[in-house]
Amino acid sequence: MKKQSEVILVPTDFSEQSLIALEQAINLSVYFNSQVKLLHVKDTGLGKFFSSSEETLNVEEKLKQIALKYATPEVPIDIIIDQGLVHERITKIASALEANFIVMGVNSGSRFKKRLIGDTALKVVRESSVPVITIKGKHHYEGCRNIVFPLDLTETTTQKISNAIDFAKKGNCSIRVLSVLFTTDDFLVSKLVRQLEEVRKIITAGDVQCTAEIVKAIKGEETTAQVIIDYAHKVEGDMIMIMTQHEADLKEKLLGSTAEEIIMDSDIPVMSVIPKKIQ
Repeated sequence: MKKQSEVILVPTDFSEQSLIALEQAINLSVYFNSQVKLLHVKDTGLGKFFSSSEETLNVEEKLKQIALKYATPEVPIDIIIDQGLVHERITKIASALEANFIVMGVNSGSRFKKRLIGDTALKVVRESSVPVITIKGKHHYEGCRNIVFPLDLTETTTQKISNAIDFAKKGNCSIRVLSVLFTTDDFLVSKLVRQLEEVRKIITAGDVQCTAEIVKAIKGEETTAQVIIDYAHKVEGDMIMIMTQHEADLKEKLLGSTAEEIIMDSDIPVMSVIPKKIQ
């Protein structure tokens, strides 16, 4: 067996969705030759600052049973137990492990409720220094046929291209670039057409199959996120890759409304990539 040097971290709260995320992490690990680390964080954010030894043993036994059920000879699963604020411990452990990805489930529910109570997955996406793959849907293709790559006109686009090429090569999948257009302004349309073609050429030069197209939409009838999700279903996308926002003068990472809507509404896995600071 090849040496496994890469790590995929999978947080679990023992919910059905977190186990679906584990299954997807195992699928990914085959392509990325990765170890899977299964993490449970005992939440101290609700005023419980320590756990009994009996509770810790119960958690450990649950994790061992899950690892035994899902591990394969090619994909071993190690377990980690920690405690603290859940999203903080997940991101810190991912950094300490130098994980390639965090793969975690997104529970169903309204976006309003999630914004109100602060969803753990969204907090992890905001604060993580490594890419986060969020899993909301119940059924997923085993492997990767197409990465859906929404394009905007920001300076961080080139960073996202390199992430997409690297993932596509390892996953042996194609990239579908799209840009959602709500305007008929000739200058903006021409600029977007040129940029789409430049991106397509860069990706194909990286030995990855790629298509690029503009998807026209009517403002007020549907959101950018809805158009992207619909397009992903149309082209049999198995991953949507988005870029989170980074506020240059602040340490915290911010999540745009379109990115949040895609994460919360898409039943296709979503990879959130954190842009590096522009010097």
